[in-house]
Amino acid sequence: MLKGKELDALIEQRGVLKGLNSTLGITAITMTVFFILYAILLGKTASDQFLGIKSWIESTLGWYYVLVMFSTFVVCLYVMCSRVGKIRLGRDDERPEFSNFAWFSMLFGCGTGAGMLFFSMSEP
Repeated sequence: MLKGKELDALIEQRGVLKGLNSTLGITAITMTVFFILYAILLGKTASDQFLGIKSWIESTLGWYYVLVMFSTFVVCLYVMCSRVGKIRLGRDDERPEFSNFAWFSMLFGCGTGAGMLFFSMSEP
């Protein structure tokens, strides 16, 4: 059996977790596999539990979600319009790789793709 440091060194050099923290990566993969197996093997029980959790979150924390999203929007708007929003990322003499139009196009494409992914499950 490999020791902790040997395993970390091996993971840093190759494999799916290349360059990642081995403890965090292995924990995340284990939790994901457990979640998937639980949902597949105990589908009805998992569905009932997930729907119960969703209902509780919607009824109990709905106001909190709206408040957090609105607060985040206000903070982003403030940062964008303040002095901090004028700070350039990168060197002073560098120009951005993408124009504003390209950035907004990418954001629109990501939003459209996320919407299609989300709603494609609920439409049929």
